[in-house]
Amino acid sequence: MLLIALVIFLVFGFGILFTLREFLKEQHLKIKTDIDTMENACAKICQRKDKNEEEILLLNQTLTRTIKMYETGRDICTSLDEERLFERFREDLKKIMSYDECLLLSRDGFDPQRYPTEATFSLSVQETHFGYLVIKGVAASDYTYLGILAGHFALGLKRAKLYKMTQELAITDSLTGLYTRRYAVQRLKEEFERSEAHGMNLSFLMIDVDDFKECNDKYGHLVGDTVLCEIASRIKENIREIDLLARFGGEEFMVVAPNTAKDGAMAIAERIRKGVEASSIRAYDELVKVTVSVGLVSYPVDVKTVEGLIAKADEALYRSKNSGKNKVSAF
Repeated sequence: MLLIALVIFLVFGFGILFTLREFLKEQHLKIKTDIDTMENACAKICQRKDKNEEEILLLNQTLTRTIKMYETGRDICTSLDEERLFERFREDLKKIMSYDECLLLSRDGFDPQRYPTEATFSLSVQETHFGYLVIKGVAASDYTYLGILAGHFALGLKRAKLYKMTQELAITDSLTGLYTRRYAVQRLKEEFERSEAHGMNLSFLMIDVDDFKECNDKYGHLVGDTVLCEIASRIKENIREIDLLARFGGEEFMVVAPNTAKDGAMAIAERIRKGVEASSIRAYDELVKVTVSVGLVSYPVDVKTVEGLIAKADEALYRSKNSGKNKVSAF
């Protein structure tokens, strides 16, 4: 009986041990599976973390570039000078992307065979075309950004050109294309101050078209306007680049001759008078002959003030008119 009991105990014990072994084996496998699952989850979390960090880095780079693009667009809005605008644009573009050369080409100066299409941007606003922006040596990934910046630059160019046009209209006589009296008198004051400061001569000429009223009465105002424009051209042909020519009003013109003494001013005035006298003006179906009278005055030998220059030149002009016209008189 004892032997049977011992056998039963051993069988029962081995059964328990086998069952426990299988249970422990199963638990080990389960724990290993759980550990593998956790390791995989941790690996995915790490991968996601790395990906998030890359995305954050890209977002920071995009944000930095967006801010710089905004600053570039803002800088474009601060300049009304075309050359300065382009210079500033190139400087700011260097802060955003790497490139070899940035060119601003007119429509006539652009050759599509010489420049890559991808890096060439047409500068247009509505129906107005300003030329082409060519960026050499830029990465293909930057083309989208360049397209946006080129659009901003085109708007800046339009603004600068409109401002320049407004300025030109403000200082330019609509008929002759010469400077207006207001602008020219301001320039005369500046030249006077410069001459006074540096001890230089300054001469001032007043020019009047002889018998212009009769010309208007005989041929009409359209012919008269053409005559004024042609006389403006004749005067311009006979003065120097440093001289300033303006329409003083009506049929009167003025010339400011910097660093010019009275004898030099007399030579300029005679050249003008002879140039007008020698030419015939074709105005529509009429061939018109006109002359001019000139009065001149010089600083510092004649007057000491800007007002004196204008007043005394006017006096000299009327002396030319009263002594037979087609003459030059010095104060």
